[in-house]
Formats: sequence, C-alpha cells, structure tokens
Amino acid sequence: MIDALCELGYLKRDQFSPEASAYIITIKGLQYAESLLATNTNSTKVFVAMQFSPDDHLVIRDAAIKPACEACGFTAFTVNEEEHNDDITDKIISGIKTSRFIIADFTYNNLGVYYEAGYAKGLGRTVIKTCRKDWFEETDATGERKNQLHFDIAHDNLILWKDANDLRELLEHRIRATIL
Repeated sequence: MIDALCELGYLKRDQFSPEASAYIITIKGLQYAESLLATNTNSTKVFVAMQFSPDDHLVIRDAAIKPACEACGFTAFTVNEEEHNDDITDKIISGIKTSRFIIADFTYNNLGVYYEAGYAKGLGRTVIKTCRKDWFEETDATGERKNQLHFDIAHDNLILWKDANDLRELLEHRIRATIL
C-alpha cells in the first residue's frame, strides 16, 4: 500500500530520517486528504439524525424537517427510510459523507444522535442542532432541569421548537441564513 501511495505521489520516503521505513506526506497527498474531508458543497442531500422510537418522530420528520429542507432546495432523509442488507453504521457514515449538512434533533438525549453529529462535525459538515422546547426545559419535583443535554452541546445555538409547524419555520429560516 505504501508503494502504491508513493507511486501516486501522495507519500515519499523521508531521506533525512535514520529509519528506513519513515515516510512523509507530499503536498499532493495533503491536497487529496483534504479533498476527502471537504464539505460536499454540490450535494442537495441532508442527513437527519433523530430518535426513531417516539410516536412523534414521523410527524416531526415528515411535517417539519423534510418540508423545511425542500423549501430551501434540499432533500432530507433518515437512515431508516431505505431497505438494505448493509451494516447500519456504514449506511449512517455514507449518508453523512454524501450530505451537504446535517440536522440533529437532540430531544430524548439519543446517544446515536450525538455520535452522528460528532462524526459530521469531524468531517467539517455543518450540523444544525434542534431540540423540543418542553423536553429541553422539563424540570423535576425540585425544580431542577432533568433530561438535560450533555454539557458538550448544552451551550450550542440549538433551535428550540414547540411543534412541527414551529420547527418547520425555524429550521427553514436557519437553513436560509446559514447554508444558502
């Protein structure tokens, strides 16, 4: 593999290293590596990360997220919409890599949403974060907030929505302001 990368001009042997197996990445190799991580600026796809188990997830996806994306010229999708026999993680990674940006709904603190949003951010994709307002602001009997988001994103600029109509409107505005 190293020989192939050298033949392509992506690596070259480090002539100043005392170790015979030392290589350095070339400018061409660096440019190629960066191209693999580059934002997919021509894509009209939007990967949606959300918890699928609540009864309201189809309403939120189909009445809010998809219409907001369509109004801005994008096609939103979730990984569970397509029949396949592949590993689900491979489908998630492929979906994120081929999308222009990601919408991640953190309602219910689903760990998969954190994983998908983090992976997308690591690739340099924009992640629009949302959360249902009543869940985000829910408190226990002592008045303390429960189900609070993880501290890593609790300070981020989330879209806090009340219902599907509210989410559709707020999401469309955010896409127009930050993506288009």
